[in-house]
Amino acid sequence: MEDETPPSNVSERETRSFPVCDPLRERGCKHCIALFVLENSGRAQPTLEHDNATLTFVELNGRIYGVTCQHVIDIVQGRNRAAGGHAFDLFTVVEKLVFIGIERFLQPGDLSGGRAPDIAIRQLHPDYPAAVGKIPISLSQPPESSKIEHLIAVGYPTAIKQPADDVGRVAIPCIHALAEQVAHSERTVRMFSILAENPGIDSFSGMSGGPVYWSTPELYGLAGITYEAAPPNEMGVVPDSRISIVAETVSLDRFSHWVSQVPVLF
Repeated sequence: MEDETPPSNVSERETRSFPVCDPLRERGCKHCIALFVLENSGRAQPTLEHDNATLTFVELNGRIYGVTCQHVIDIVQGRNRAAGGHAFDLFTVVEKLVFIGIERFLQPGDLSGGRAPDIAIRQLHPDYPAAVGKIPISLSQPPESSKIEHLIAVGYPTAIKQPADDVGRVAIPCIHALAEQVAHSERTVRMFSILAENPGIDSFSGMSGGPVYWSTPELYGLAGITYEAAPPNEMGVVPDSRISIVAETVSLDRFSHWVSQVPVLF
């Protein structure tokens, strides 16, 4: 399994319109990893047919957390119910298979009550991110939401997995989707843009659980966690190519409330 990070494909025109700081542009996937739904077997290995989501690494108060979407957990649990047992679970793969375990994830209640966020979260061993070549992102104070003009969603679309070798292993590229911020509330962040050119990706499925970043020319931070993404090629009144992504807002207060409900494992 290879975790590929291709060069950013943002054009010079988009760069001028939407500044992205160099560390984010160069490797936006440093804070996330592909999360595979696999048969619950030590011999499991991702193939082109396996589903995946994205897991984001976040650090707060000295602890490391893995964040994805609750609907990802629901899918795995639904498959297990249909199979009549614990037939499927979640794994990450870089050079070897790593079991993550759906039973460790918790869907937190939210600050405002009402609908629970589409978030599943668990604590991770502090050595885990470095072991898979990743860095947890620390929460930072963003600019005022009214001053954030664009967002960058990062993740691993299922449909663009590629054969990595002749023994059945696969590579899954990480993509950076850049679009205008069109809405920002305490619970939801929305990004949307009509693209001048077809991005060559037919589906964003698999980006659920991935980070959505804000960026200035010098700094970036976590704005949200993707839970809904429309296909880039979407037929409207006029055929067009678009980016349309919705994320759960991540603020320091909101994330702190989520992790206050998470069992301490390490």
